Amino acid sequence: MKNAVLAVAMCGLASGAIAQSLTINIHLSGTYIPFGESMTATMTATFTGEGAPYMSVADFNLEAISGAGNFEFSNLVLGDWNMNALGPATGTIGANGISDVHLSQQALFGAVDTTNTGLLIATWTIQRNREQGARYRLTATDAPFTFGINDANDSLGAPTIYGPEVMADLFFPHVPAPSGIVVLGLSGIMCTRRHR
Repeated sequence: MKNAVLAVAMCGLASGAIAQSLTINIHLSGTYIPFGESMTATMTATFTGEGAPYMSVADFNLEAISGAGNFEFSNLVLGDWNMNALGPATGTIGANGISDVHLSQQALFGAVDTTNTGLLIATWTIQRNREQGARYRLTATDAPFTFGINDANDSLGAPTIYGPEVMADLFFPHVPAPSGIVVLGLSGIMCTRRHR
């Protein structure tokens, strides 16, 4: 099955001649999730920045803003670029989505992962529990921003920060069951016959 990109957004600033940008992608392992089925979601980041850019912080929630309970998230695995000297990588799966994700690294404390194309933020499993749709929104946790990009050549420099608007809402549409389509079709025919 062809991979589907469900959420893509880009935010950027110009700093002199160097454009800085961040794109967050969420890919599913298939094109849609049927009722009772599950798929793997993968969140990655692609970015540009000054010098040798690296993601210094990911600090966010991915919360249900509608349709909570229609999908179930499980099996959260975070990217392996977190520096334990700055605190453990954290993240929680709950009924309303993913919360309290925190990953960080800092060139001041050693070598950093400078992957800037497809950097893995997290993977998780999504299962559809109901036919109804759902919408999830990226929000900040403790920090006033969700992602930070630093320059590995400037270990004391402040990060370029990005807020929740860096990612569009993750939306799963309503998918009627095949039996539901048949029932709706028949009721329409029966109503037409009664009105003649």
